[in-house]
Amino acid sequence: MFQIATCWLLDASKYQHLVVFGQNFLFDNNVLKIITDCAHIEDKDILEVGPGTGNLTTEILKKKPNKLFLIEKDSSLIKILEEKFSDKVKYINDDILKI
Repeated sequence: MFQIATCWLLDASKYQHLVVFGQNFLFDNNVLKIITDCAHIEDKDILEVGPGTGNLTTEILKKKPNKLFLIEKDSSLIKILEEKFSDKVKYINDDILKI
């Protein structure tokens, strides 16, 4: 499901991934579930670094965090995330290594 949605989202937005950022998009439902199941998310402030197209973000939001902050270096992906999540998360368009 996420693989198809991710491919469609990237295609629809005319997004070109940048090799310089070393981007890899997480879309395996099993991996997403493993990650969110082993983390204590509910009522916590969560920081996600490099959310990409937001597949993990979607799963994190299902666990009802207190606040969710996304740090994404690629401004093209920030636009996609803003369309997808609106005001449900806080966006930081910056390089995590420079913050």
